[in-house]
Amino acid sequence: AELGRSYGRLLARGPFGLAPTAGEFETKVAERTSLDVVAARRATEAVLETLAERIAGGEVQDLIERLPVELHPPLKMGNTLSNGEARSMSLDEFVGRVAEREGVSAGEAREHTRAVLRTLREVVGDDEFFDVTVQLPDEYDVVLTGR
Repeated sequence: AELGRSYGRLLARGPFGLAPTAGEFETKVAERTSLDVVAARRATEAVLETLAERIAGGEVQDLIERLPVELHPPLKMGNTLSNGEARSMSLDEFVGRVAEREGVSAGEAREHTRAVLRTLREVVGDDEFFDVTVQLPDEYDVVLTGR
């Protein structure tokens, strides 16, 4: 805790090895959306909070173990809002919550959701991403696969 941020990359992030920094995660989201890093951070936080509200608390905890500590607050907030229980919500409702939290249109929120989820998949790996997304109905495929 007393080391500067530059040492963060040297620290193990849970049992799965090193995770990218939050800045690296947000930079990937920025590249995929043409947002600046500050807006990419808002998008990342909005999507992660909404995702944590949508999925079961155990899966939220698994994501927390695999993501940098700076990305934990939105996951914890979403988990708290749902009391750790997966909330049923359509894709349109999910995107609407992201749009409201981020302060953008639904169309922009859909694109940002796709970018954040794509980045999340790269970071946590296919197995964990499957565990998270298996809880989502087929209508979410448009933001999960880009089709």
